[in-house]
Amino acid sequence: MPVVVNRVEDKPIIIATFSGTVTVADVIQTFQQSAEIMGDDEQSYHRITDVRTANSNFIEMLGVIKEASTGQPGSTTDPRIKTTFVGTTTWIAFFRNALQNPQFGGKSMAAFENMDDALASIHVQLDNNQDLHAS
Repeated sequence: MPVVVNRVEDKPIIIATFSGTVTVADVIQTFQQSAEIMGDDEQSYHRITDVRTANSNFIEMLGVIKEASTGQPGSTTDPRIKTTFVGTTTWIAFFRNALQNPQFGGKSMAAFENMDDALASIHVQLDNNQDLHAS
């Protein structure tokens, strides 16, 4: 299976791990599984998209950008989703740059070379948000 989607136990963190050639169908599956995990919950979720062992072609990436910008539940532009990438591919930069454009959602996304750094960053964000809400 080219994508595996899991939730980190007791945390609003979803990890989508891609491998092999990524297609638009794989990305749609990721969005659907993310939406199922979030359910009706209105809180924000961090989705780590791990593409360290994935690849794609230009045509598929254009389709992925189109799907990601739809705002559908679980998509990259779903207001509840905060996307973080793990990997070093040129597709990450291409995808991030496209979705920063207001036409495709105007959303900025972090990127890290490894999972440990991505998770550490998200845990800091979650801890800071908890502190802000506790005041």
